[in-house]
Amino acid sequence: MKVAFFINGPEDHGIVRASITLANGLARLENTSVAVVRDPDPLPHFSDFTSFAPLRAADLVVVHASSMTALLWGPRESRAGSIIQFCSRVQRPVIVYLHDVYDHTRLGDVKDSAKDCLKSVRNPKLLTTSLRKLLFRVMRPQPTLEARFLVTLDSYASGFVVSNREEQSRLRRLRLEAPVAMVPHFIERRRGLREKDSAKEILGLSGQLVVTLLGFIHQLKGHDIALSMLGWLPKETALIFAGRTSDPGDPFFLALLRRIEELGVSDRVRITGYLDDDDLDVYLSATDVAICPFRDVAASGSFATWLAAAKPIVATDLPLFRRYRSEFGNEIMLAPRKDARSFARRVADANARSASLEKRIRRDVERYSVENVAAILRGCLEDMIHTPQIRGTPRARFTG
Repeated sequence: MKVAFFINGPEDHGIVRASITLANGLARLENTSVAVVRDPDPLPHFSDFTSFAPLRAADLVVVHASSMTALLWGPRESRAGSIIQFCSRVQRPVIVYLHDVYDHTRLGDVKDSAKDCLKSVRNPKLLTTSLRKLLFRVMRPQPTLEARFLVTLDSYASGFVVSNREEQSRLRRLRLEAPVAMVPHFIERRRGLREKDSAKEILGLSGQLVVTLLGFIHQLKGHDIALSMLGWLPKETALIFAGRTSDPGDPFFLALLRRIEELGVSDRVRITGYLDDDDLDVYLSATDVAICPFRDVAASGSFATWLAAAKPIVATDLPLFRRYRSEFGNEIMLAPRKDARSFARRVADANARSASLEKRIRRDVERYSVENVAAILRGCLEDMIHTPQIRGTPRARFTG
C-alpha cells in the first residue's frame, strides 16, 4: 500500500510533530510505502504542482486537520474550503485525520448551559445569566461553524480518523456519511529522560515541588485554574507552563500575566515558551506531578506525553481521562472541573504516590507504542482505500 502524508503547519505545533512521528511509524511497517510532503505554512501552495507529484502517486493521502487552530489550513471561516481545494487538486482519495473534535451540536451546548445553571442555583445573578444563555442555545436555529466545517468536509473526504471513542460518537451525532475510524493516540518512548534531581538542578529548581502543565497556553487548558491552585500548595512549589501562546496578544494570555503579577507569584511561575525535544525532556524529568486542569478535552497529546514520562497525573474529571484511569489505575487522579482547591489536594497526594504510578505505566504503555498504533492505522486505511475521493456535492444534512 502506498500512503502519502501531506503535513502543513509550523514545525513546533503538536499536531505537526505527531503527524510526522506517525508517518515514520507507518513507514517502518512491511508492505507499506510512505511519502511525506511538508509545507510549513498553514495553507498549501496550490500553484506549486511539483509538490503534488508524490501525493498523486499514492493510493491515498492522509491530511491532518483541526477545527480549533488557524495554524493548520488557515482561518476557520475558510478552512473547509482550503481542504476541499486540496482534495480537488491532488485527485486521490483523501483521509482526514481529525484532532480536537469537540461537541459542536446544539445538544452539547445545551448540556453545558444546563450544568452552569445547576452550579449557579445559589447565586441569583449568575443563575439569570446562565438561564438566558440556556434559552438562547435551545432556540438557536443553526449549528456551530465547527459543525458546518465537518459536515462540509464529509462530502469530499473518503474517511475520517479520530483518536478516541468520545470523538467518534461526536462525529456520529452529525450523521456523517464517510466512515469514521478510531485510532488511539500513540505514546512515544522518551529516550532523553534523566534522573529527577539532576534535571531540577539544571533548571535551578532543586528542593522544590515541580508541577507542570504542558502544551499551548489556551483557556481550554486551564492555566488560570492552575495558577489559582498555587494558593493551596507549599511555597516551595514551582508551577511550570511548558509551552507558548499561539498569539502574544491573546486576551486570556495577557490576563494570565496580569494575574501572576497581582498574586505576587512571578518567582514561582515559569513560562518556558516553545521547547525542543532536548529541553522538553529536561522539564519532563524534573516534574514531580503533571496537571491537566482542562475545561474540556477531545484528545490530548500532552497527556500521552506524561504517560510516556511515567509521571503522576492530576486531570479534570472528563470522559477521556476517566478512560485512561480505567486502563492505568487510580494513580491517575481526577479532580472536579474548575476546582483549584481539589486539584491542589490531589497534587499533594499524587506526589506521595508517584512510585506506584511510574511502575504501572511503564508496564502498560507498550500497547500504545508508535509501531502498534501505526499498525492499527494501516488496517483502517486499508478498509477505506477503495472509497471514491469525491463522493458527492456539498449537502446540508445537519438538523441539530
